[in-house]
Amino acid sequence: MLKLTIGLSTFICACLLSLSMPVPGFCQSAYEQLQDAAGHPPGAVPDPGEPVCVGDDCPQPNHESISAPANPTLAALLARNFRHERILVKNIQMADLTIEKCDARIASATAILAKARQTGNSAAEQVALQALNKVQTIKINSQQQKHRDEQRLLRVTQDQKNLTRALREGSAPADTRGVVSRSSGDVSLLRTNSGVKAKSLTNSAVPTLVYLSPGDEVRTGPDSQAEFQMLSGRGAVTMGENSHFRVEKDGTDTEVVRTEEGKFHFAVEKASAFEADLEQNLAALRDNLAQNASDSAQAYEQWIKGLRAKLQKKLQVRCQTAVLAVRGTEFLVTAGKDGRSELTVIEGSVEVSEPLSQKNVMVSTGQVIAISAEGTLTEVRPIDTAKLQRWWEEQR
Repeated sequence: MLKLTIGLSTFICACLLSLSMPVPGFCQSAYEQLQDAAGHPPGAVPDPGEPVCVGDDCPQPNHESISAPANPTLAALLARNFRHERILVKNIQMADLTIEKCDARIASATAILAKARQTGNSAAEQVALQALNKVQTIKINSQQQKHRDEQRLLRVTQDQKNLTRALREGSAPADTRGVVSRSSGDVSLLRTNSGVKAKSLTNSAVPTLVYLSPGDEVRTGPDSQAEFQMLSGRGAVTMGENSHFRVEKDGTDTEVVRTEEGKFHFAVEKASAFEADLEQNLAALRDNLAQNASDSAQAYEQWIKGLRAKLQKKLQVRCQTAVLAVRGTEFLVTAGKDGRSELTVIEGSVEVSEPLSQKNVMVSTGQVIAISAEGTLTEVRPIDTAKLQRWWEEQR
């Protein structure tokens, strides 16, 4: 009995340790599936190839290469997609390896459990049953995460095609601040500066990119979501249901947005981290970006210098009665019709400014602060971010 119990304990430790260790390698079946979905080897920067036409109103393809200067916001967004693709592919590979390990551990635990029951060793049976339950939970979680990442990879692949087409055609507005890359349910765009009525973003069977410029407003209805990329690819915002969001005019060194009503999830990467591999991600476009210039090397350097300057801009989020200065961070904003707002920082830090009293409060990881309709800030209080309902990750 002692020998069996020691063996089971060793098995459990080895099982959990092996599942926590990263394992290099490539799962061939996953590779083939992802290559079919993406249209190119996963994780590699794809050749942009010919422009891909999507939607009923798509213009005729333009077979000319991208000329300098290309739209820096779209180019940076494309670079972000290349990087995001590699991360997703790596995560899916690791999930496949974890699931494979779990299957082996489940088979071993099942055999030991059967042996313990056969010999009537109740203590050993409990140990084996606990180990089996843990491994099965790890497998289920890995399968769910893999499915989410596969869905994200499909969206990233579609975005790459759309961004490449827009770069080739030069069809995006010069003042593009971001793109709506995903929407579901009842989502509409209102271009207040043009006087055009609200346009639905979810009435097309084929997902397309919708460009956002200063003055544009996005609204979501019940059981709806919208996701868009901004800050030249460094930031992503997900709007929950019944929400209202506005793109404001830029400041000198800031990009400004306003959360009018609803719930919002922000994820903003630090400029230094994003810039570190920017040129690597744009390598596939380098020749095309500058090929029409007399001095292509100099033209590319000038272009990348301008892009770096855009990447240094900070994000400012304006609530109805407060201003949020954002660093590299992940946070939630909830804005009510009555003017009250709440900020929850999941990771990083956000500085909250109270315009009337000019009071500034730093809110850090695992903290929440409320803002009254009059603009008064409450005391910062701790919150368990692990218990947050992660609505922004739900597939709709």
